[in-house]
Amino acid sequence: MNNKEYLKFINSEEIRPSSELDNRVRTQILNSLNPTLSRVVKKLSIVHFVSAILTLSVCPQFGIGPIGGGNGITSLVLQYGDLVCGLFCGAVFMGTTAFVSLFVFNKAEIKILYRNSFWLFPLIAFLSVIVLMTIGNTVGEHSMNNSINFIIPWILSGALISIMLVRTKLYISRYFD
Repeated sequence: MNNKEYLKFINSEEIRPSSELDNRVRTQILNSLNPTLSRVVKKLSIVHFVSAILTLSVCPQFGIGPIGGGNGITSLVLQYGDLVCGLFCGAVFMGTTAFVSLFVFNKAEIKILYRNSFWLFPLIAFLSVIVLMTIGNTVGEHSMNNSINFIIPWILSGALISIMLVRTKLYISRYFD
């Protein structure tokens, strides 16, 4: 832009956008800066669904997966028993969701996750176990991992790794954003 064009622009008559456009832009900005919990939960549910499919393709959970059959990456920990396998599987399954959400969510949404992580991630882990066990027992092969020694560590490690990832991300972003 040369000097003449700039002066013409500066001296031109102000044109205001329509009130409808102005309200839409304001609403969009307000929604992105102040997301609701329900919007964050919906978005997290979508991330969790996609992450679950990715995880199940390499790591079986409750008789579902992996692609090609077998034990996938769980063969590394199966020899250590249900407790260690449950800790590993829950951390991988739920940790993938939390990790992906850190890249998909904006800072305001991560703050909502942070504030609600102590009830949200355990709830998602618990619901995931119920869904996976139901599907695994219905269409998959019966899983040896339906014992309480597997399920409780699965839920705990899945919830804790998710909480830790979100809290670590928010802590780090305070210093590097």
